[in-house]
Amino acid sequence: RAGAMAAFAGMWLAMTAAMMAPTLAPMLWRLRDVHRTVLASLLAGLGYFFIWLVSGIAVYLGGLALVEIATCWSALSRAAPLAGSAVVVSAGLLQASAWKARRMARCHDGVPHSAATFASAWRDGLRLGIDCHACCANWMAVLLVVGVTDLRAMIAIGVAITLERR
Repeated sequence: RAGAMAAFAGMWLAMTAAMMAPTLAPMLWRLRDVHRTVLASLLAGLGYFFIWLVSGIAVYLGGLALVEIATCWSALSRAAPLAGSAVVVSAGLLQASAWKARRMARCHDGVPHSAATFASAWRDGLRLGIDCHACCANWMAVLLVVGVTDLRAMIAIGVAITLERR
């Protein structure tokens, strides 16, 4: 199981990097100006992707739990299409919510104005990762329903996230 989880985490990070690079790059550029070093920007980027790695591990473990439950309770397997539809509809409703608008405002706020240290760069990256993750939660839920390995879905959602941030 550890090997499968590591493979999933690697795929998750690659997908996240491809999808989030267009929105993350300008923030890291501004962080470089705040912290005045490329290394600090690199640390912020690592902090950002650490948040996405943790979420990927949670997704993997949640998926394992769902498979175990579905194996024991066959009615769950039959309800999967309805549950997937409910996730997509809920994601659409969340897209138009005040909660999402507040998350987007934080995300557009961009770079925190903290002291220029490597520790603060890491914390800034963690904060950016948490804020970005909250902004993208509904999009990522749709991607999980459609399939995280579907390249067309990943591109479509990556484009939607990028356009949303402009």
